[in-house]
Amino acid sequence: MNAILKLHREELDRAFSTVAEETHCPELELSACLIDDSWKTDDPPPLITKWVDYTNKIGVGYTLADGSIGCLILASPVYDNPVCGVHVAHTRRHFIKRNSDPSYSEALQVVPQLGSPVEFTEMREKDGILRVTIPANRFELAVNPRNGLAQMVGPSDVHESEKRRRISHWSRFADYMVKTLNPDDPMDADAPTGTQHIHGPCPRFFQRLGNVNLWAFVDGAFQFNFPDHTKMTLHRNGRWLDYYYLPVPVIECQKAGRTLSQAMLEERKKLSLSVESHLRLCGDVEHQDAERKEMKEILQANDMVSKLMFVKDVFRIWIREGGIGCMGKDKHMLWEGYSEKKGLAWVSVGASGGDTYFKPKGEYEKK
Repeated sequence: MNAILKLHREELDRAFSTVAEETHCPELELSACLIDDSWKTDDPPPLITKWVDYTNKIGVGYTLADGSIGCLILASPVYDNPVCGVHVAHTRRHFIKRNSDPSYSEALQVVPQLGSPVEFTEMREKDGILRVTIPANRFELAVNPRNGLAQMVGPSDVHESEKRRRISHWSRFADYMVKTLNPDDPMDADAPTGTQHIHGPCPRFFQRLGNVNLWAFVDGAFQFNFPDHTKMTLHRNGRWLDYYYLPVPVIECQKAGRTLSQAMLEERKKLSLSVESHLRLCGDVEHQDAERKEMKEILQANDMVSKLMFVKDVFRIWIREGGIGCMGKDKHMLWEGYSEKKGLAWVSVGASGGDTYFKPKGEYEKK
């Protein structure tokens, strides 16, 4: 993992240095920037759209843009387990129908039996990431005629019991997110059927630095969620960036003290370019077309450069302190830009050397 951190830090340093050393920003039209995809990866990282932080007891749950649901579970000395994850592709629709449609054929099931297999991950300090997929039918529920309760079918040894315990945590996260976090969102498309469909890279690490949420994926990509409702996803090569930004009128409403409505948040747009191209669009150009001038104003209003510098500093600290999530003397690092959200916390799930948990009026401690 440290090699991945160094790659991202070096690529960010290179991008900042390259743009800074240019005597002037290239007089390139916006359309030319948009078609320059030489550093774009073939499989872009997924986007985490919803999450719930329960790091004081269990871990963190998340929903991806395609409706996949997963969770990261804290290491457990009681069960002698490292940080582990559960991920099932395209299951949000299943939980919506399970909670709202009594005639739904799989209303009894926690794991949809016709859907994707369950992916279990373990983040092992010395051995790296272990990923195993288990067919969904291993977690089939049936009503016990003796007590009328739904129970998993088949015998259970110590290993099966542990998988079922993790599935129980996963289903609680899924239920909460579907019922509580924007429950009126439209359902996702029908999930592909068959046991061979597996989603791509899933999260392996979560950290909250005050008011910024950070995610690392198993393939080396990263996502940073800022407290003004903007997001950045760095592709695994460290050179391509997806930036989810807000239109200037929405930012003006936000900075005037108005809470953004769901309709305003849905105006968020995505700019997908190399890191260098993002930085160049924010530079000064003597002659620039109207589109480029407008995009520069949008990126500046969204504090894009400051956010990239924050991301660069996070990688620098992780490398200095010996691994992902390690903060050392910067354990209370804080984003100083605009923040609509008030709550602060410094927590992690999957950090090298052990996780931390701190919220104001609490204590900073190893989990």
